[in-house]
Amino acid sequence: MRIEDATVKVRMDVDDKVQKDYSCDSECMLSAMDRVGDGVRKAHSWVPMTSKIYLVMDNAGGHGTDEAVEECKNELKDKHDIEILYQIPRSPCCNLLDLGVWCSLQSQVEKAHHLKRTTTLVLLRDIEYYPF
Repeated sequence: MRIEDATVKVRMDVDDKVQKDYSCDSECMLSAMDRVGDGVRKAHSWVPMTSKIYLVMDNAGGHGTDEAVEECKNELKDKHDIEILYQIPRSPCCNLLDLGVWCSLQSQVEKAHHLKRTTTLVLLRDIEYYPF
């Protein structure tokens, strides 16, 4: 299954059947890298294609084999001139993602949209409105 094949739903109905649980494994990561590279370049369109973009990652595991992660890293670098920089593992003083930045963004979105994301259309509109 690819991410394009998934149906976005805000809430499951009682009679809904889930055909397959979707997880972000090696196959998923490898199939998504070209779209990720295109998306990063599009989101940072002011950065010339001749300039490298650095993507900071939190060094968390669980998204595929070491070989798949390396292949994804190389594809982003070779095709899109995006270099992945990994944060030091298990180092909360250096982990930008855990210092409240993400939590404060998430908190603001939750406050602004509490109980309002009840349809797929509203959820997708909110995602488009907040171009993080």
